[in-house]
Amino acid sequence: MQKKPRFPHSQELFRFAKAVRAHRTGAKNVSEVADYEVGQLLGFSRDLTSRFKTGDRDYTSAAVIHRLAARLEMDCELLLRVAVGELDADQAMKLLQKGGGGEVVRNANGKAMCRITNQGLKVEDFRWILEKVTSIARGG
Repeated sequence: MQKKPRFPHSQELFRFAKAVRAHRTGAKNVSEVADYEVGQLLGFSRDLTSRFKTGDRDYTSAAVIHRLAARLEMDCELLLRVAVGELDADQAMKLLQKGGGGEVVRNANGKAMCRITNQGLKVEDFRWILEKVTSIARGG
């Protein structure tokens, strides 16, 4: 009997990231993408990747969402909707394949910024959040 995950939204985020990775690499199905490839997107060890996959730890922070979006070259909206439990991985993947998932906003360097249209935040608000997350990640 499989145990219930402590952090089901984190587990769904892993499933979605793996499905996006498969989609981006042209894999015929998700099983062609190794679990550790998803962990490598975030610089995780195999142990941390396993905890992410099974939902044993909460990996739904803004920093993780930001890094996943950057590494998967996608907007943060669908990742955020999965992280808060609004969508499961399958629903989010269907939206992504239909071309949904929010408008991608780019910064001055051409990097994708996040736009959260259905959460009521303006792009400027989220840019401020991203700046703070980036500052914290750099140790500032």
